[in-house]
Amino acid sequence: MSETMIKTGAATVILGKKHYEGYFGYNPNKLLKVTKLDERHSEFKNISLIRTITNYKDYYIVPDHEVNILMPHSEFYNYLKILLKNYDMKIFTGILHYYYVDHGGSMDVMDSLIEFNPHVWNSAKAILKFSDHIMKGLKFLHERNIAHLDIKPENIVIDTLNMKFRIIDFGYSSRYPFDDFVNDIRGTPCYFPKYIEVDSDLGLPKIDANDLEEVSGEIPMVTNRNLVYKVDSYCFGRTLLIVYNVYKSNKNSLFENKTRAKIKVLIKLLLDKNVNRRLTIRQILALK
Repeated sequence: MSETMIKTGAATVILGKKHYEGYFGYNPNKLLKVTKLDERHSEFKNISLIRTITNYKDYYIVPDHEVNILMPHSEFYNYLKILLKNYDMKIFTGILHYYYVDHGGSMDVMDSLIEFNPHVWNSAKAILKFSDHIMKGLKFLHERNIAHLDIKPENIVIDTLNMKFRIIDFGYSSRYPFDDFVNDIRGTPCYFPKYIEVDSDLGLPKIDANDLEEVSGEIPMVTNRNLVYKVDSYCFGRTLLIVYNVYKSNKNSLFENKTRAKIKVLIKLLLDKNVNRRLTIRQILALK
């Protein structure tokens, strides 16, 4: 993300230095993130454990240790409201928190697809490399009993100088046995495995996954908490599918048939509509 970048989400905004340096000074190689914390979305609940992952900075962008409170009456709070007036932001309803995050890249995956970036997606092999890296990052989370639960193109940033991909936004993440999640199931439409009858605006096909279909009065993940990990499989499968579809529409290579076939098999495994049959990320990586 560049120094002028403004990246917004449902509960957060990431600012490049030019938007905050007059208020907080300049922290080299850092961006300022402002977020709304509540019981449903708290980026900090699993961060201390994520920091124990070897080389975690190769896979994730996480908040710095120091977190500060932003009060509604402050000058910067009002500046933010003016700066973001053209965005659909619903966070200005009380106290916010702000902290620094590492400068993880110049764009997110969705940005790279909307205005197709041929430098990022220059071959089918580049897509496989991307998928391996993100799945390895998810594997490390799962090995520590954490599920991300909101994998989507907007939550993966790209450093286009060295072609590094990193996962961001752990606000929905949950830790086994996932009580907070199964008692309040949530996710991003079009990626989360919840039935969608029609094709999405993104060109993705409808969703008919059975994750939330009741069996004997309970949805499967309530009785078998290990199935929660498979939400990450499905969400990443939808992410990989849109990457591959956009790539196909912009590239016409006759020399990548084997690599494209591997991508298709991977997408099929990730998007198995039967949650009991669908593989976890760790199981898929073990097949290689």
